[in-house]
Amino acid sequence: MRSEDALAAAAWAAVAALGVAAGVGWISIESLESLRLCVFRAMWGVPCPGCGMGHALLEFFSGDWIASFAFHPLGPLVAVGWTAWTGRTAARALTRPFAASLVV
Repeated sequence: MRSEDALAAAAWAAVAALGVAAGVGWISIESLESLRLCVFRAMWGVPCPGCGMGHALLEFFSGDWIASFAFHPLGPLVAVGWTAWTGRTAARALTRPFAASLVV
């Protein structure tokens, strides 16, 4: 698996895990607001379009698809596409011979 694919898969796993944790009530999405990860929001004090997509992905993976669409209309589509792409990449990596997977 290429390093870019591995990074994308790790990011998907992190977002999916946070979404599931929010869905079962272990954390709240509002508690994640205290994490200032967006440079645009830190500088200007308003969410950027990427913030909406991040919230949409978290809501999608927590199972609230209506809220996902409300945060960003493309959120559910991006979540489904990202999941399909990550799954296809993982399936390709798992079906290749071990020696071939070591070649970048």
